[in-house]
Amino acid sequence: MTATIEVGPEGNSRTFNVHRDLLSFYSGYFRHIFNSGIVEPSGGIIRLYSEEPDVFESFVKWLYTRRAHEEQITEHNDYQYYMFFVKLWILAARHDVPLLMNEMVDSLHQSVVTMWSLPREETIKEIYVNTPAGSILRRMVVDMFTSIGGPAMPDILKDHRDESISDFLLDLVKDYIADDERKPALGQKEYKALDICASFHVHDEEGVKCTKKRPRRSSDEMED
Repeated sequence: MTATIEVGPEGNSRTFNVHRDLLSFYSGYFRHIFNSGIVEPSGGIIRLYSEEPDVFESFVKWLYTRRAHEEQITEHNDYQYYMFFVKLWILAARHDVPLLMNEMVDSLHQSVVTMWSLPREETIKEIYVNTPAGSILRRMVVDMFTSIGGPAMPDILKDHRDESISDFLLDLVKDYIADDERKPALGQKEYKALDICASFHVHDEEGVKCTKKRPRRSSDEMED
């Protein structure tokens, strides 16, 4: 049995027909809708006005194939994927899809390692406009900048008048203050080796728990 989902603002929306079993297994949001009887078994339409149809299409593709994109990530196209991974993570967070959130965290980390560059201003704005204070994605992007630093830092500092960037800079300052033993900036090899799973994965969803759950890294491991 499929569910009919209308995605996007009225007048510019797209309709998707997705199997309920898939949605229920991966998404706590849709599981609640179906189990609560909010949507009738036949004829009911779920409307997601605030989501982008293209992003939701990638989510549907992931549901059926467990792949969100086909193109190989290289040093020539990483920037376009920063925003892609971020938007898909945000959609997954809104609809309680922890496994997709974890995969997007891994993809974002690998993308930074491959390109050896940091997300640009527009990506940081997307994160801070669409996530609450203390969210995993905010913590991850702050950790990128405090761990790596690099050429992107001065450009971000110039745009401190933007409220979302100001919030990001405040989080950066808090992170520096909280760490009394700040280590030198990590190199590409060291950053690649970080246990991103322990710090930025979701592990508490029954049925789709992360299989990479490991202890957090220690300060001694960071120095090695």
